[in-house]
Amino acid sequence: MKIAEDYLKRTDSAVRHLFDAVGNYIDIMKLGIHPIFVSGLPPGPEQDAQYAAWRIEHADELAETKIARQAYREERFALDTICGAILKIAGKGLEIYSENTQIPDAWKDHISPKLARFVVGREVRNVPIGLVLYAARNQHTHFNDQELHSVSARIFEMLGCCTWPRLSST
Repeated sequence: MKIAEDYLKRTDSAVRHLFDAVGNYIDIMKLGIHPIFVSGLPPGPEQDAQYAAWRIEHADELAETKIARQAYREERFALDTICGAILKIAGKGLEIYSENTQIPDAWKDHISPKLARFVVGREVRNVPIGLVLYAARNQHTHFNDQELHSVSARIFEMLGCCTWPRLSST
């Protein structure tokens, strides 16, 4: 495979199957979303009574929801494995075919030149999507590690999706 388009063509069917599998797990999760209690009453005894009556009325649906949520929890690791495979395929494509060597000033203190190939794509909260992919792949691969790699921690910090300690820029 000499060009990125070849890589995409040759991995296309695998990636499509992986995304179909993700969809199957999402369908399991969707089964556990309903029913939902909604009340116009303020919190207090009247709302509590309304909720108690609602729980009795929807007991069968609530039991099915509980079963669906448990089924999803039991399959969560399998879903994570599939998502990790997608991240690995995407990351390998960037690793092999990205020719980027430029690192924006905002990232020069946080990533090494060898990671420049991941500084590509549209930005999400000032983070190039290639770096988001890199951090997600690392997190998946090293999920048993006690601490995030510093680059991944910085990326997640920039995305604002976690509360990792702020890394110094030196």
